[in-house]
Amino acid sequence: MFYKYISLDAFEHISLHDCVIDEGIVLNDKVKLIFDSINVVFSHPLNYFNRSKRTGKAAIIFEKCTVLKSFLSEVSDVDEEKIMKISEEEFNKLAKNMEVLRVRIDTSMEDMLQYKFIGLNDDGNGVQFILKFEKLIICWNRFEGDTWFADWDN
Repeated sequence: MFYKYISLDAFEHISLHDCVIDEGIVLNDKVKLIFDSINVVFSHPLNYFNRSKRTGKAAIIFEKCTVLKSFLSEVSDVDEEKIMKISEEEFNKLAKNMEVLRVRIDTSMEDMLQYKFIGLNDDGNGVQFILKFEKLIICWNRFEGDTWFADWDN
């Protein structure tokens, strides 16, 4: 798919809280997360509005990426003891329809970034996965309306 808006390494200018991953795809050394929509905050260089906006379909592509650990918990609490490595196929199933609640960013590594995605699946179970990568690309085609938190911008 081709995208109108392509943003490199601007994760601090988006919010994924309450965004749903339609699909997670692992291809060689890339991970692509496809979202129904993402929230582009007003500070993003490609957001020409004076408030945070919601996009249509969007993707985040993590390059030179490894899925380190993932898990599905029977309750929504994160249980670090259940973290384990999983296959690409299992990751794709785990990420599908995940509602992102939080992304924890670890920038302590010199050449790599590490993001921990924490959320819920369709059944309300806790889901977590960790991506270690060198570069990310955020892509979308249009702005569809204000974000749920747009009134907080002012």
